[in-house]
Amino acid sequence: MGVTDTTHTNLAMRLRWEITDGSMPPGTKLPSTRELAAQHGVHRKTIMKALKVLASEELIVTLPGRGSYVAGGNRTDKPKDVLEWHLLSTTSPGQPLPATDEICRQNGVSGSTARRVLTDLLHRGVLYRNGKLLYRR
Repeated sequence: MGVTDTTHTNLAMRLRWEITDGSMPPGTKLPSTRELAAQHGVHRKTIMKALKVLASEELIVTLPGRGSYVAGGNRTDKPKDVLEWHLLSTTSPGQPLPATDEICRQNGVSGSTARRVLTDLLHRGVLYRNGKLLYRR
């Protein structure tokens, strides 16, 4: 079923097409490097090189320990946008958010980025504070 691309450039081009033609809309989690390697008949290192190219083009965002995701449709996703999306997609209304240092560790962002996102979500009414904890509204 998979195409046997032999170079990371060809693979990046194929994935780029799937992203830009809408086959993989923003927020879509990409298959693991193992799954992609099996699908395309290439080594995982080739997959990682291709993903690095797409990340440099800001078409995908990789969250350490979470995987790679298609970036927003306007290609201007920055770590704070991805962090906001991740926080809201992994918590339910009324559920407390992890501590800031845990958010940083899980998402590979700086403390200032995490605080900026949390402050913005508080001001927009998406989160609320109860004591020292933040909760999703």
